[in-house]
Amino acid sequence: MDKQKTILKNKFKYDFNLVQIFVNKFDFFGFIQSGAPIDEYNSLTNLLLSSIYAQKSKEEIIAMIFHEIQEYFGFANFKILEESEKINFDNELELLIEKIHTPNI
Repeated sequence: MDKQKTILKNKFKYDFNLVQIFVNKFDFFGFIQSGAPIDEYNSLTNLLLSSIYAQKSKEEIIAMIFHEIQEYFGFANFKILEESEKINFDNELELLIEKIHTPNI
């Protein structure tokens, strides 16, 4: 049983690191680019990874991300964006979800 636990632990670490790379590259608010630590978006990374493991739909994942952005990061007015900014953000978010929605995760 310990071997199975170790395998699952290692898979989670691998998957987490992969998703973290994608999330940090997406850099929702430019924090990473501004010098924030690599774990700045770990709440979103965990949310995305657990959603993928739970086989949530793209729509469910997007709704959870918006909730996390508003509640955890304190961007209560996040939905009040210029239409072009919102379209760009939505498109980039969908690309991120497609990247992490691979058979390896």
